[in-house]
Amino acid sequence: MVAELVDAPGLGPGSLHRDWEFESPPRYKLFNYFMRAKIKALAEDKFIKSNTIYFLGSLLVAFFSYLYHPILGRMMPVADFGEVQTLLSLVAQTGVFLGIFNVIVVNIVANAQGDAEKLKIISRLYRSALFVSLS
Repeated sequence: MVAELVDAPGLGPGSLHRDWEFESPPRYKLFNYFMRAKIKALAEDKFIKSNTIYFLGSLLVAFFSYLYHPILGRMMPVADFGEVQTLLSLVAQTGVFLGIFNVIVVNIVANAQGDAEKLKIISRLYRSALFVSLS
């Protein structure tokens, strides 16, 4: 900061006061400048963009699921609604099992040594998935 002693207007000659001038912007402006740069860098990141799309899609699905149950509960008889909820519960449990299976498969393939071994593991998993789906 620079302080200058200048004549005060309207007070006559020789009346001095301090006139403060700022050479650098206040801290909040610097903070905003750096935050804009960080946000711009994050907005250009492919990983962040993909995850934002996935997150917004998940929110949209959750919102429609939230609307689905009360509407379906009003439109269906109690016995039919119970059957639908039972089927949805079985689908959700199957999804949990497949999610766990997916994590295991990714771990096994990631730790495999060499491309030949990875291809052999993947072909075995395709065969076992085909067997499970047909039985």
